[in-house]
Amino acid sequence: MSQEKTIRFIDTNYRTLFTLPDGGNLRMIFPDGKSKVSRCRYVDEYHTEVAGRVYHICEFAGHMVRGGIACAPEEPLPRQTDKQAFQERRFLRAPFGAYAIYQLTREEATHNLRFEPLEHLRAAGLAVGRANYDLVYTGALPSRPDLSREALLESLYERFNLDPPRDFTGHSLSVSDVVGLKGKSGVSFHYVDSFGFAELPAFLPVPDRAMEEASRAAELAEQPFALVSFRGKPALLADWRVDRSLLPQEIYAYDLRYGEEWGVPVTLENQARVNFCGTLLFNEPLTLSPDGRITLDRDAIDHLDGKAISLSEFQKQQALQRRPPLLKRLREPRPAQTERKPAKAEQER
Repeated sequence: MSQEKTIRFIDTNYRTLFTLPDGGNLRMIFPDGKSKVSRCRYVDEYHTEVAGRVYHICEFAGHMVRGGIACAPEEPLPRQTDKQAFQERRFLRAPFGAYAIYQLTREEATHNLRFEPLEHLRAAGLAVGRANYDLVYTGALPSRPDLSREALLESLYERFNLDPPRDFTGHSLSVSDVVGLKGKSGVSFHYVDSFGFAELPAFLPVPDRAMEEASRAAELAEQPFALVSFRGKPALLADWRVDRSLLPQEIYAYDLRYGEEWGVPVTLENQARVNFCGTLLFNEPLTLSPDGRITLDRDAIDHLDGKAISLSEFQKQQALQRRPPLLKRLREPRPAQTERKPAKAEQER
């Protein structure tokens, strides 16, 4: 059975952002908010063709950064009944600045909530919750790092009143609507009030940073790595920069650095800031030279016929191998047991 061809997209630190199947579509979002969808073709593990041009995955990552372009997989359109959930998931997972517009559902239950200032709702004991709202629009925020969050909200209010997008089907942005923002600091939701905006921390439960870190660590533990042997020591090899903050304490990471020939490692170091070509993970620390490296020859790494294994499975295997065989443990003499003396009160009886 032929292996499925997967195109990997990385950032400039070699971290995997997402993958696409061969022939999948990539959406690129430009600084002015416009976007373009391009078909991608698998060339090999390190090259892909985007819109008819072949890129090395590192080259493509640099091209995106220099142009201020964000990219994400273009998922197939869902059924109409799933459209809101699909849009909300894409908004929450967007790797770039994004916004979402929520408006009250057109039901009798929300009649008394429409166009009401937040102060009036709170005085009446009414909460603003996601269950009463429809997600009516999502989009990309302009690449304007000079704009504050308040300025972004005001610019969206102006746009959705004076010049809304052609495919926007809701009413003009008004009091009682909610605007969601996704930025580098996370996700926030803001009530359109009579004067300005009021943040709604409890509008939609969003995983906090600690939960996100735990989720990423769990995902990394199950991600497949290449099982290799480094000078007789078992190790895992990744061709991207592994986030060390997500690794268990008993796992040790070292970077590979290439020399004149691209991709051929010549040294192993604590961290390779230039000419990076992979990360090795070990279950025990290595002894490096005084300058913090190990010089490699071409036979230093044995790829073991391309075997793959997850980090969690690797840890289990290494823990089992460190335990002595059962027969040996049974034959080991047990420590002598000291006689338990009766308590003083028992002696006096």
